[in-house]
Amino acid sequence: NEAYAYIGYTTASLYAVNRVSGVIDFQIPDTNYAGGYESGAVTLSGGSGYVISGNRLIAFDIPHRTIGWQVADAFQGQPVVVGDTVYAIDGSSFRAVSAGNGALRWSWPSPSGSLSGTIIVTNNVAFVGDPTTTYAIDLSTHALVWSIPVAGQMAVIDGRLYIGDSKGTLTCVDLAPVPQLAGSVSLGDFGGQVAGRQVSVEVRNPGSTVPLDSYVVALDAAGHYSVNTGRVGTFDVAFRSSHWLRKVVKNVVFSGRGPVDPGGASASATLINGDINGDNSVSLADFAELKIAYGTSVGIPNWNPNADLNGDGGVGLADFGILKSHYGEQGDR
Repeated sequence: NEAYAYIGYTTASLYAVNRVSGVIDFQIPDTNYAGGYESGAVTLSGGSGYVISGNRLIAFDIPHRTIGWQVADAFQGQPVVVGDTVYAIDGSSFRAVSAGNGALRWSWPSPSGSLSGTIIVTNNVAFVGDPTTTYAIDLSTHALVWSIPVAGQMAVIDGRLYIGDSKGTLTCVDLAPVPQLAGSVSLGDFGGQVAGRQVSVEVRNPGSTVPLDSYVVALDAAGHYSVNTGRVGTFDVAFRSSHWLRKVVKNVVFSGRGPVDPGGASASATLINGDINGDNSVSLADFAELKIAYGTSVGIPNWNPNADLNGDGGVGLADFGILKSHYGEQGDR
């Protein structure tokens, strides 16, 4: 039944004011107050009231009408409480501390050396700013996700971050994830380094060989890839890499972004090795290319990286075996 306010002059207290009568029901003194006029908003959570005063972050234990804990440093602004964690600006750092005892959980240092203004904390990201820039901090990794050269008062409404600067300009940042086409590509009969290996990806109308969208992606160490897409509907997705045959994954459903579904699509493929000359088939022409490069390695005349089918840095019997095992195969159109 109370509303709470922190007010200090010669002394300071957390005041609990009766909502009906307007009478002060009780107050909790701040015995470490240094003096001077000060007032601040109170963040309430789980029976505690959190206040920043005199560079201190204070937790008032309301049921027991005492100070539960306090941490002195360079705190400023207003704290935000989510679950059992209190988030606050501490000089040039954004800090997360335990709501129960104030113990530091993690901190993120500002690259500019200063932070100020409001804090917004979502399920997975915190937004904090300095005089010129707004930063998005990942709550799991505690790393910077992105930044934008706009700063001011912030609010999050319907998946959008609004920033109002001192000149009256309102900036809107769409926080919803961009739909992606993502999946994995397995490079058949290949023992070399997959990370960084380039694969061409085409999005086509079903049954068509004409690309609507074309991408060149670099795989990660596990063969994963992802690209942004604005497509909605059913499409074919074609994959191809240097000495592998084309593989078309048919009738992949691309969904649009919704309130919960980030949209996009998933498509994965295993590519057949042996297409040394790049004509999308494994034939005598590829044997001829391998014969020329046989016995070579990097830096030796006649070296052909496409003939190094297994990725061991040389062209030898193992590559001949791979080509032989796929002789006569054709890639998808």
